[in-house]
Amino acid sequence: MSPTPHLWWPRDLAVWLEARRLRSVSWRRVAGHIIECGPQATGGNFAFFREIPGLEHPGFHRRGVEDGSSVITKHPSHGGRVSTETVTAQLLYEIGSPQYPNPDVTAQFDSINLSDDGPDRIRVSGVRGMPPPPTAKVSLNYEGGWRSTTVMYLTGLDIRPRRPCSSVRSGTRCLVRFLLGARTTGPHR
Repeated sequence: MSPTPHLWWPRDLAVWLEARRLRSVSWRRVAGHIIECGPQATGGNFAFFREIPGLEHPGFHRRGVEDGSSVITKHPSHGGRVSTETVTAQLLYEIGSPQYPNPDVTAQFDSINLSDDGPDRIRVSGVRGMPPPPTAKVSLNYEGGWRSTTVMYLTGLDIRPRRPCSSVRSGTRCLVRFLLGARTTGPHR
């Protein structure tokens, strides 16, 4: 034992506590990124959408949180699929590099481990984090005279045939019916 442990122990404890805090915030940040966009993790943002059953009524995922990991799942009676592929598609959505900077932590996406945890259940674990950048992402809201705005991004395969369904008046139902191979027959009621 060192004759002067008090000279090094508090600093090492502070470093350990900060690393633990960053890990804790990082896995929560990653779980939030997966579930932030509704049913995208159940196949709505998956390139091979035609392989996903029930996308006309996709399941909104649920997140079970445990210390250091989370489980992404959905209600069994809803459509879609929760798999390592669909969760990976959502994880990579809007990500520019393996470091995902946020105001409270920089999550390291190259440390994420996805594992099958049963039917429509994916465990997310192993996420590490670094201190946040000196600049932070900011969300700013202002009253601009509009009550709501709708933006539809057409990504992936078969973009040109999707365009007739992409207007707000045609609605999302038209797009979903097209994606699933059904014909559209007037407004949805």
